[in-house]
Amino acid sequence: KTCELAFKIIHSTTILLPTWHATCKETGKKVKQIPCNILTCWNSTFNMIDFILEYQEPVNAITDKLTKKTLNKYYLLTDMSNFYHIAMVLHPHHKLEYFRHTKWEADWIKTMSDLVHNTYKTSYAS
Repeated sequence: KTCELAFKIIHSTTILLPTWHATCKETGKKVKQIPCNILTCWNSTFNMIDFILEYQEPVNAITDKLTKKTLNKYYLLTDMSNFYHIAMVLHPHHKLEYFRHTKWEADWIKTMSDLVHNTYKTSYAS
């Protein structure tokens, strides 16, 4: 995974590289590139591991940012899908209690309940 991260940072000069530089500065580290692991150069693996141990804080910070960005991208897609909301409400374990337990807004819970009822009435109740 470290090799992938190094490759992505180096080759994303407009997005990840500036983010890496900013993250290094935020954590008080000198801006350096993550060394790549080269199969024919046995010492490169050591150099990469040594770097990651020294730069653990900025590496964790940037991977957290990337993870959250990816999760938010897909979470927003599920948030736009009525089918996802209906599935969550109809899930035998969750139902509407899941949303109450995780402290979703009461208006949103009512909207989801209405969505399920209206979908049932218009598509299935004859």
